[in-house]
Amino acid sequence: MDRGDKVALINMPFASAFYPAIGISLLQAALKREGILCDLYYFDLLFAARIGFDSYRRYSDSAPPCSLVGDWLFAGFLFGERLQRDSQYIRDILSNDPEYLASISPANLDRVRGEVPGFLRECLQATDWSQYRIVGFTSSFHQNVAALAFARLLKEAYPHLVIVFGGANCEAEMGIELHRQFRFIDFVCSGEGDHNFPQLAQQILNGGARTEIDGIIMRQGGKTVVPQKIVAPVFDLDALPIPSYDDYFAQLRASGLDGLLEPLVPFESSRGCWWGAKMHCTFCGLNGSTMAYRSKSAERALQEVMGLGQKYGHDFFVVDNIFDLKYLDWFFPQLAARKLGFTFYYETKVNLKKHQLRLLAEAGVNRLQPGIESLSTPILRLMKKGCTLLQNLQCMKWGKQYGITISWNMLYGFPGEDPAEYEKMADLIPSLLHLGPPEFCARVRLDRHSPYFTRPQDYGLRRVRAQKAYAYVYPFAEPVLNNLAYYFDFDHELNHSVNHYAELMIDRVTAWQRSSWRGELTATDGQHGLVLTDTRASGQSAVTTLEEPLRSVYLFCDEIKSFSAIKEYVAATFPQSGMSDRDLESALNRLVEARLMATEGSAYLSLAATSSCHTLQTMARNGEIAAVQIGKL
Repeated sequence: MDRGDKVALINMPFASAFYPAIGISLLQAALKREGILCDLYYFDLLFAARIGFDSYRRYSDSAPPCSLVGDWLFAGFLFGERLQRDSQYIRDILSNDPEYLASISPANLDRVRGEVPGFLRECLQATDWSQYRIVGFTSSFHQNVAALAFARLLKEAYPHLVIVFGGANCEAEMGIELHRQFRFIDFVCSGEGDHNFPQLAQQILNGGARTEIDGIIMRQGGKTVVPQKIVAPVFDLDALPIPSYDDYFAQLRASGLDGLLEPLVPFESSRGCWWGAKMHCTFCGLNGSTMAYRSKSAERALQEVMGLGQKYGHDFFVVDNIFDLKYLDWFFPQLAARKLGFTFYYETKVNLKKHQLRLLAEAGVNRLQPGIESLSTPILRLMKKGCTLLQNLQCMKWGKQYGITISWNMLYGFPGEDPAEYEKMADLIPSLLHLGPPEFCARVRLDRHSPYFTRPQDYGLRRVRAQKAYAYVYPFAEPVLNNLAYYFDFDHELNHSVNHYAELMIDRVTAWQRSSWRGELTATDGQHGLVLTDTRASGQSAVTTLEEPLRSVYLFCDEIKSFSAIKEYVAATFPQSGMSDRDLESALNRLVEARLMATEGSAYLSLAATSSCHTLQTMARNGEIAAVQIGKL
């Protein structure tokens, strides 16, 4: 059998089917620069077509991360059926999330698991694998076992193939243990592979000596050999090639799924986290050994996004952990000025100014993840988030005003938190119904690479061990699982009481998420003052008119203001008002009690979004309001 000189890179289930894999797309482009032919195989699309797109989504995008359900579905093929353990997995792991278990159903679990052998045979027959010399697998989240299962099949059928693993599941200890336990893996790329993987490919294809490469774990004399430098980060992002997504779109069309989804276009403008490099959030496991922040020049980023947009589509999924604030000076203004019709999902930090959010909206950023994880300033301090409750609310409100969907999560169970904070959050939630609920409400995880993982003793964490689901997926002893795992369980003095003291908050968030009613709280100028229209209570509307000076005070507090700043504003703007400090404070507190403002310490924030929606008459005519209550403050 002739041995080929090409490279194949494979994306296995359960990667999201909604967008191509940027990592292997960058590697393909880098290999092309070196004159090495490389094909990408999106077998995640093949499996999605096989089991049905809706089913696939439930196991990929909707699956609880710590359930490892995607890995479990392939574990029986790789490790052999373990009937008793499998039934225990459903009882001990999936039953912890009854809503999710109901959405997939045990019967569907059995059906999908039954498709695995045929699917893997289909992958084996998808092409002539003898044309390749190297086959690489990207592995992140629930891809590990599917990738391992097919890699073993390939190695058995084509022993000449060099099998390489890389991705988030392969960094540092995880990659080392993966290499030790699965001898059909020849190399593991730990961390970013942009430089070292092409270097490895050249060595293999040229038949030269296997010398040590930074970030490449290899086997010598049957033993796992770890390089002195476990990662090889890229520092000049402008030197990276522009990824090609041709293979994804061709295979999407061939799968028949193209009519069922609207693909997103991945785009990368930075790596690492500038906030994490300064103040690592205690629960965040992103970036691992590559926290140092690096970004593309604004000119290169614009050139790349224009090229990708013209070729693949206008809806971008930006993979950055946080965007470069310097982009606010040129990159985003250029996008806004050019009016390209592009839309973007970006991640950022919450403390943006209002004019900056307006610029993002004008540039096409219609989805923003600003790192909102709690509505308690003391708990945000515990997380080292560098923001406050009112800053979170301000960002949510301004995002709404500019048509930006703010994606956020509610996390609870942080070591050292005050249970009383959850009573305050539960009381606050009815004031926020117009701003949109969190996507997830969940207990905080302990992730590898996070400060909770690297310094558990600093936070009172004991018995840190691989999350329970790993034992139902892998047939290994606990020390091995601890090395393979990304998610961990831990003991803490609050462990058994968290669900009790957070219960009311959780119940209110759940009701918020499930409610079909999305009320509004808007501010519009009327003939006699500022009209605040409140439809947050389903089927009712309350209208409050604020006359001067409260009208101007309310608008002044569109941005967070201290009481002393409000006093100075009133004294300078309305010197004849005769409003005492006590009167002003009383008026502000009445607005807080009416859930029209929020307060913390001596600071206040107006909660109403600027109105550009239906008039009251239109809403009444459409049956959107059953009653109107009008008052003055």
